[in-house]
Amino acid sequence: MNAGGAVPLALLITEGQTAEEYTSVFTLLKKAIGEFGFGGLGSPYCFLTDDSDAERMSLGNVFPNAKLLLCIFHIGQSIWRWLCNAKHNILEEDRPILFRLFQQMYSARSTIQAQEAFELTNTSNISLKYLNWIKYMSKYWERKECWCVAYRDTRMRGNQTNNFTVRIFKDIILQRYKSYNGVILVDSICTDEEKYYVDKYSDYAHGRIDKKRFHLQFEFDKSKYLKKEMIVKKDDDNFLIPSETITGKIYEVDFTLGHCTCEIGRFGKICKHQIVVYSLHLNISEDDTAEERYS
Repeated sequence: MNAGGAVPLALLITEGQTAEEYTSVFTLLKKAIGEFGFGGLGSPYCFLTDDSDAERMSLGNVFPNAKLLLCIFHIGQSIWRWLCNAKHNILEEDRPILFRLFQQMYSARSTIQAQEAFELTNTSNISLKYLNWIKYMSKYWERKECWCVAYRDTRMRGNQTNNFTVRIFKDIILQRYKSYNGVILVDSICTDEEKYYVDKYSDYAHGRIDKKRFHLQFEFDKSKYLKKEMIVKKDDDNFLIPSETITGKIYEVDFTLGHCTCEIGRFGKICKHQIVVYSLHLNISEDDTAEERYS
């Protein structure tokens, strides 16, 4: 992931979906990148995957230092399929209620809120009708560090799903068509996908993609309530910023980590409090034009 958007590091084609086959291709990838890849760490900080035991076990064996996290989108799909499975005997009118209880668990903004949501899931009147649901949720809760947003950190940069690159490949590259043999699939990867990313980054390099700039301009405009004297410099890297809407509420921005304690910035996503700190470091004034700010 970079300023121009996500780019796939590699596309790995396996004959099947066993742990042995996954381990084989992940080992080849690790060898190709080398021990100093991934910023000199030799391993990614984390992997965001579907809930595939074979895939996750293989990644853990090949990259033991990386965190293995689960994609929120696919977790939600899995929970909904379980609720709709006739063998679990969940009444149709109760399914949305139970699913919303789970949503409160995985979207909680703090570990305390997540724990409270889990307890509510086990004790609500609807849940008590289905002991199999309570048992199912208890097993999921044992792995809460993998899927619960409250247990993730700033390095996620606000991304909780792997569905973006998957959709690009399926929707744009393959155009929702199925490749019936390996030759066609490899050809699509080597021609269509390469052309897509070459065109995309050419547009970005020549300033023809304005989405990022408009987003920064939007956040900069929201930060105009802040005056320089309102910002407290805690040290060279940390700043205290007052809230616009909550009297007495103070947010802390870590300039080096790209992190803010507000709801938007706590997972490393850009927010108006970070923008105003960046403007101080870059000596950007109120009179600067948008082009000068982000060029």
